[in-house]
Amino acid sequence: MELKIYKSMKDDFLRDAWKKMEASGSPFCYYDYMSYIERYVKHYSFYSVRIVCVTTPSEGIIMIVPLKWDCYKHIYKMLGDIKGCGQTDALFAPLLPIERQRECVSFFYTTLGHQFYLRRLSSDSLLRTIPEGIPYKEKLEMECVSIHLPFEPGQTLSKSVRQNIRTAYNRTKRDNICYEFKIFQRGTISQEGKLWRKMTDIYVERLLSKYKKKARNNPLYRKIFAWRYKYLKHDTKSLRSLPNSFHAVLMCGDNIMAFLSGFMSHDENTLVIPRLSINATFRTYSPGYILLTELQHYLESETPCKTMDLSRGTEQYKLDLGGIRYNTYAVKTDNVDNPT
Repeated sequence: MELKIYKSMKDDFLRDAWKKMEASGSPFCYYDYMSYIERYVKHYSFYSVRIVCVTTPSEGIIMIVPLKWDCYKHIYKMLGDIKGCGQTDALFAPLLPIERQRECVSFFYTTLGHQFYLRRLSSDSLLRTIPEGIPYKEKLEMECVSIHLPFEPGQTLSKSVRQNIRTAYNRTKRDNICYEFKIFQRGTISQEGKLWRKMTDIYVERLLSKYKKKARNNPLYRKIFAWRYKYLKHDTKSLRSLPNSFHAVLMCGDNIMAFLSGFMSHDENTLVIPRLSINATFRTYSPGYILLTELQHYLESETPCKTMDLSRGTEQYKLDLGGIRYNTYAVKTDNVDNPT
């Protein structure tokens, strides 16, 4: 085995190998998605991209670990360890036996050297398997939530939640709120410039109200924060452009009541959803409940999708609608005595 490090994802040989490996993983690990993170990291951070590959003369690239190098702390981190990305992991050549995969991981850790702080690892990630002799610590990270389909409201939801959903629908009828459920797939949202700007505005307002309370009334901060999310953020660009992007929007006339944005896996069995926001103006109608209920019906009837991965955070609405908690993991090692 040999170790090869790429400082750019633009290498044709690397890209071809990556795309062959990605099909069995999360959309957060796909080459095209990661390429947007790479651009963001290179231009707007103090990290240096390091795509580490395990190779053999006869097989070529058999393992890929997308990393970034912290130039100040001198530590390796996952390239996908960034807001907006739900999970990260290594990728392996198709049909590579599990024992060979374990060998690759051991070779990766012992050969590359330096310290690692690898976050957002999936529960079954082999990167959690640290070779004997390397000191490390592991911890649970923020919990995530996924909803498994097919969805049977009468069987999986509590009586109170079912009543809340009925109440949400009834209130829209009572107040003559005519809503329309719209789906945009395969990059078609890029043709809806006005709608996309409204979606981004609502998302920024949600972030400011929930996570930036001390600064939400500061006009200058709000302007800078909004500009960054609209024009710089990696996921703002990838969610709008990639062919596996998926958007569900609940509209009332020209107004957005709620929306969600994510990525569909190649086999369409999994939809990962890093963005979901409601318009506070319509809060009394519980538009998030209606949006997710309509989406579940759509996915069951029109797609083979089996999992709605609502990603990081355990907000109550996710659990109310049948969500199941799961964890990602962080592994911190100290390889400073190993060769570099």
